[in-house]
Amino acid sequence: MIDAKEAQELAKSKLVKVWSSLDQALDSAILKAIEEGKNKVDIALWYKDCREDDKHVEAYLIQLWYSNVKISSDYPWYNESYEGKTFIKFSF
Repeated sequence: MIDAKEAQELAKSKLVKVWSSLDQALDSAILKAIEEGKNKVDIALWYKDCREDDKHVEAYLIQLWYSNVKISSDYPWYNESYEGKTFIKFSF
């Protein structure tokens, strides 16, 4: 059986981390939802604010105990000239 210190180190190694720009955008979206009396967040972030893979963002939100997490991205093909977006939906 492992002791508390070993369990803490094991938990730290499995934590998913994201860029601070994504974390700040999520924090402000959550605060806005709380202020409006909602329990769902639905935001779209430009590529510069969310560079993570969809599965990585999903794992991060699930790790923070959010539910109904849905992530999708719209990135341009090689011949298109718009900037990509990531669409994030979840509830708390």
